[in-house]
Amino acid sequence: TLTLPLIGGPKNKGKITIKADRVATSSIWVDLELHGINLKHPFSGYFNCFSTPEPYLVISRCKDKNSSEFLPIHKTKAIEGDLNPKWKSFQMSLGILCKGDKEWPIKIEYYQKKGPDFVVASLTTNLQQIEKKEKLLLKDAAGKNAGYILPASIKTEEVKTMIEHMQEGTQLNLYAAVDFTAS
Repeated sequence: TLTLPLIGGPKNKGKITIKADRVATSSIWVDLELHGINLKHPFSGYFNCFSTPEPYLVISRCKDKNSSEFLPIHKTKAIEGDLNPKWKSFQMSLGILCKGDKEWPIKIEYYQKKGPDFVVASLTTNLQQIEKKEKLLLKDAAGKNAGYILPASIKTEEVKTMIEHMQEGTQLNLYAAVDFTAS
């Protein structure tokens, strides 16, 4: 982690923090689709009538196995007006998602995109639990039920590198042309 002051502007205020993490290389890719079930509307009572929910998720990976610091690795698109959203599936390598370890902690945070974005609820899980395709309980800051996340679809696939394809005998043909017309 590196924090530097922002220089320039009229008051030279602010800081920028850069967080980096070593990622395990993996040829295994995960395709994951998540659905929300009965998500809590963040504005209760009277204000609930005047605002449409726009839920989205931020998926983060634990920096170190015993750390409480999580690094964001994926953000879903906000879905307007639905507290039972079905987010579009996304793909990423097993190394990025959980450092290649299916027991590595993963945090899923449910955000609301109205005014300033804020965390409504969250849960901490791992890929082993996600693979069971069971509902995962979201809890708000007070520890109350705020809905569920359902792993609707999860697929893993081994993706070969270009070198592996070449080692198996894949042939490449290259055709080149030169245009001398200067147009």
